[in-house]
Amino acid sequence: MKTMKTFRLFSIAALALVMAACSNDDNEILQQPEQQQGKMHFTATIAAPNSGASTRTTVTPGTGEDEGKYFVTWNTTDKIALVYEDKEGYRQLVQASVDAVDGSGNATISATLPTSVTDGTAVTLVYPYDIVTSADADPFFGLNYTASDIRYFNQNVTSIEDALPTLDWREGSSTFSVGVGGVSLSSNVTMAPQVAIWKLNLTVGGNAFTAATSLVSLVGEATVSDGSVNLFVPLPFFNAYQALIPIEFSATEDYMTHYVYVPTGTVTLTGGKIYTSTLALQELLYSELTVTGCNQGIYYTNGESWQIAITAHKNNSGDWQIEDGKVKSLMNFGKYLKNADGSTFIDPDSDVDPSVTYSWSD
Repeated sequence: MKTMKTFRLFSIAALALVMAACSNDDNEILQQPEQQQGKMHFTATIAAPNSGASTRTTVTPGTGEDEGKYFVTWNTTDKIALVYEDKEGYRQLVQASVDAVDGSGNATISATLPTSVTDGTAVTLVYPYDIVTSADADPFFGLNYTASDIRYFNQNVTSIEDALPTLDWREGSSTFSVGVGGVSLSSNVTMAPQVAIWKLNLTVGGNAFTAATSLVSLVGEATVSDGSVNLFVPLPFFNAYQALIPIEFSATEDYMTHYVYVPTGTVTLTGGKIYTSTLALQELLYSELTVTGCNQGIYYTNGESWQIAITAHKNNSGDWQIEDGKVKSLMNFGKYLKNADGSTFIDPDSDVDPSVTYSWSD
């Protein structure tokens, strides 16, 4: 009997120890709710975007080898997007804040990741945070996230410095480094500029076009001041659009008469640089051509050939094209344009002439 009592007492004591151990584990879990839910603390250092500026709202023109570039630096009010795939395979968009900027312009950023990530996972950093609308990739623009181009479609830039916090766009990439203390980046990231600044001076007939109030381009409408425009060009959007349709700048003083300029060939711009160009605008004309059987209109400027008019003003004259060295109408059942008696196809290199009569041919 004595042996039995001893055994029972030992068993109860052992059970108490096991229960105590379980109770301690529960307390540890309750004390770390973020770890329990998969949240992870993120902090990292990103390189100074440029050098030579004191605040993000200051632009400093470069000199020497850096001539034509603009320089900015990080500010503690800046917000940066982190775009990545978490441990479960879900795309995530997280806001990181700039907490501090050292004397060299390097920024310390931090964020709380809502779910766990794996060491070595690719992450894209984008400034400003609110330009990213989704963590889903957008292959049309060559981005592994979805960005909004709305802010660039109605620019009113009276001061480049004041516009930088909204219209500047920067991107960098790295991988996560997961350690005991949380998550960081495996490398010091430099955020490359995705925007070029294009200063455009407008002229008509050799004189400054100071009557124009706005300039319309591939990336939307920008306000004209004293015949000039400071246009922030978002390169991912600009390059994608340019591959589809010609660049055509259009300005007006009365919203009825439009003056246009179409650059020759492909325009190549580099992010982080400032360009200056003069646009020699010409009046955009429209004529309803007299064509036997069915009239059709076309946009052109004075002295332009069919080839140039159809190609340059494709945005307006989309019903025309050049095919096999002939002028073709897409609106009129794909017929070709000939002279009045139908004996000769119209030469695409000849000038658009609305004063004569034309005919259609299969």
